[in-house]
This record gives sequence, structure tokens and C-alpha cells, in this order.
Amino acid sequence: MLGLCGESDREDRDMPLCAVIDVGTNSVKLLVAELREGRIEKVRERTDVTRLGEGLGGSGSIDEAAAARTIEAVCAMAGEARALGAEGPVVVGTMALRIAKNAEEFRRRAADASGLAIEVLSEEEEARLSYRAAISAGRARGPIAVFDIGGGSLELIRGTGRKIESARSYPLGVRLLTEKFLRSDPVRPEMLRELIVYVESYLDGLPRASAPLAGVGGTATTIASVQIRAARYDPDRIDGTVVPLEEVGRQIELFASLGVRERRSVPGLLPERADVILAGVAVVRVVLEKSGASSFRATGRGLRHGVLLDRWGDPGVRT
Repeated sequence: MLGLCGESDREDRDMPLCAVIDVGTNSVKLLVAELREGRIEKVRERTDVTRLGEGLGGSGSIDEAAAARTIEAVCAMAGEARALGAEGPVVVGTMALRIAKNAEEFRRRAADASGLAIEVLSEEEEARLSYRAAISAGRARGPIAVFDIGGGSLELIRGTGRKIESARSYPLGVRLLTEKFLRSDPVRPEMLRELIVYVESYLDGLPRASAPLAGVGGTATTIASVQIRAARYDPDRIDGTVVPLEEVGRQIELFASLGVRERRSVPGLLPERADVILAGVAVVRVVLEKSGASSFRATGRGLRHGVLLDRWGDPGVRT
């Protein structure tokens, strides 16, 4: 595994810094943090929406412009992490780098540019690490169900404490669904209905919820952020926010009635997510309805937090 915790060159820091870069299908995320007695103390965190998976569903390959944007973001984030004193960040990739025909070429180019190798996580490893992130805040004392909607896939995980009991991955990411179904702006009603039917076809037979439902990732935190009408998108502020099914339905109606440009002005919405948020909210509604859940709790932690805890703390989660 590439990636080391480096000693910070700042005199006021007495703990080593850890850095993780998560190269997703829709965005690239950086987390630089100290790990104190198993607690994550964030030093720097940011997201760049680079749309690595743009056009991937149709062509099967990573687009040249998307590759260039993403490699530029990885290089910039690696530079930030090193400037803070965290050397050699761990870099992980997910769905787009699992399925793209030219994924190996992209990884080689990214490594040449940044000096860092991208480790492509399996579906099982991605699910395990998302679950690790969801339970790390300490709210889950008993059974819990976790969903993580990314740009390329949806993970559904059930467990009790640190023990995962089941995990499934579905090709229902917001970038892929948006490009497959929501091809007009504003979206025509029949397109949204087709998307929902498609998602339902994958999730028919989903076990009924017997445990609280937690939402990991940008879609879940964005829905919570819009619910509280946050002045700006801040995952830390909405961590732990409970979102009822009725609010999810309200947001589907809201975003379906607006074009992408208009959505960017919605309070709480990160403007760069305006094009994919409708697909994400639709997936969340189907997850809630099929599992019989009346709400979900958003967590500001995501895959990158799970990676950090796994590599530098107690891995803690067993399959």
C-alpha cells in the first residue's frame, strides 16, 4: 500500500498527518487529518467535481478532457497534502477505474504526473470502507444499514457494530444515471420516471429495514444541506441530520422543476452537483421506499475517512 503519514513541519503539531485522495466517478476528494486515539481531527478537506466518468456509460472509456481535469486535481491535492507535511498520500479509485477500458492508461498517466499510484478498490472493499466511515462517529451502537451513492455506484451495507453482515454494490451512481436517463434540461417527466423504474428493478426485493439507515457520501449530505437551507455546503455542519422520506420527495419535485442553472442557486446545494443531484435524490427515495425506512441520517464522513482509519488506525471492521 502506498502512502505514509508524514511529520508536519509546523511547530504546533505534535501528531503525524495522514492524507487520503479519493478519485471518484464524479469528484475527487482530499482529506488531511491527524488521528488521535482513533479520532479524526481534520486539518484540510475539499472536493473538486471533475466528472471523471463523463461519457463513460456510452463509450466505455474515460474521456480525455475528464482525465486531464482529474489528474490536475490529484496533482493539486497531493501538493496541498505535502505542503501541510503529509507525505505520499494514499490515493484510491472506485467505479470508473474498475470498469473503464482505458483505466490502466489513466492510472499510469496520473502516477507519472503526481508521483502517486492509484489503488483501485474492489466493490467489497469500497463497501467495507464506507461502512467503516459511517460507524466511526460512534452513533451506531447496534444494527445499522448504510447506503453510499457515488458517481458510479450505489453500495448498500448492513451490519452490527463492527461486523458487516451483508454488502452489495449496484451500478446506480449519479453520474452514470444522469447521462443515461436525464438528457434534457429541464428534465422531462418521462425521463425521471424511466430512471426511477430502472433503479427499482435493481432494488426490488431489498430487505425491509430493521435498523437505522445512514447515508454516506455527497448525495446524502447534499440532501441534508438543502433541507436545513445551509448558507454554504458544509458536511461537518449537517453530520447527524435526520432527513425524512417526505423531504426527499419534496426535493425530487424541486429539482425536477428546475434547470441545472437554476438549481445552482438552491440554498445548501454545492453548485457543481447541480447536474447530478436529481438522480441522486431519486435513488435515495427508492432506497428508503424499498427498505421501508421513513428517514435516514446523513453522515459527513465518507470513503476517504474509512480509508484513513483503515490504513492508520484500527481497521476495526470485519466482513
